[in-house]
Amino acid sequence: MFEKVREVTLDTSGYDKFIELCHMESVLNTDIDKLLSTNSYNKAIMLMGENWGVPHKKQWVDYFSKGFECDDNSIRLELLSPIQILGIEHLKKARKNLIELSNVKKRIVESIESREFIRIASRYVPKDIFKENIEVILLVFIPNAGGNQSIIIDVPFLVPYDEHEISRILAHELHHILRSRLEKEYQWKDEYWGIGQTIYWFESEGIADLCNFEETAKIYTDFGYAKPGKINLILENIAYYIKETNDLITDVLKGKKTSEELIQFLSEDVKFHVIGYFLAKTISSTMGDEILGKVVGDPVEFINMYQRACILNKNEKQYGFSDEFLEFLKSGYRE
Repeated sequence: MFEKVREVTLDTSGYDKFIELCHMESVLNTDIDKLLSTNSYNKAIMLMGENWGVPHKKQWVDYFSKGFECDDNSIRLELLSPIQILGIEHLKKARKNLIELSNVKKRIVESIESREFIRIASRYVPKDIFKENIEVILLVFIPNAGGNQSIIIDVPFLVPYDEHEISRILAHELHHILRSRLEKEYQWKDEYWGIGQTIYWFESEGIADLCNFEETAKIYTDFGYAKPGKINLILENIAYYIKETNDLITDVLKGKKTSEELIQFLSEDVKFHVIGYFLAKTISSTMGDEILGKVVGDPVEFINMYQRACILNKNEKQYGFSDEFLEFLKSGYRE
């Protein structure tokens, strides 16, 4: 069913059909296919499947069939990806904890009705960006959430969080949607694709993380993407990691390092999230949220604005990028 919460549309139809399947004595592959053919699941696969590592409907059917222990399922477990195997266990756990799912769904609805997530996200975007309704889709699939045209939430993913934490997570995903309406694309030379990805991460994830950095740190630590305590350690030693990133990008532009090496460095313990958050926070604290909002969707201008913030604030000057980095960066792309 659809519930209207002011300008926010809450679609619980996929979640509701999932619960219906949980109450069936026997579930067949055809039932799974029918579930995943619904508009809400189809939209999730189309908008976020590739980002989550399961881009094709058949991949979802395969692991859902295992998760529901369908009698007519013949898929061999060893043929499935780690993400699909994670999904199987996630679905089995969800089916055994329906009361818990119902409770967290209520918290999500309360959070949406409070509109707190809109207030949080709106701090970091231009004031006239809210031109369309916001859709939130509740499903059960893998422990994740996404923001691409719609906010798509796995309900059991939010079990550990209270209403205010849920609002901050929703704000992060909403910010991604609002950012997409402002995105400026740059054409990076082939060998510099990793630099384009890096500054995209810094701007898009960094600003979105202002909405919920503590929750981001908890999520990535809980799911093993960052070692316990590592995110705070990176933040405490941020000058070192910014310099390492500065030198790595410069070396890629000089041909001494590869884009792959840069991405590997920043992906370990999700350094790109921590560094991006620090860059965004520096702009916000030095120049204000309104100025920060003006560079949303423009990764290159975000880097330039950060540099200006470091120059303006003597306490932050030590965290700035080198002149060599900024000069070489201009040679890596065509607008």
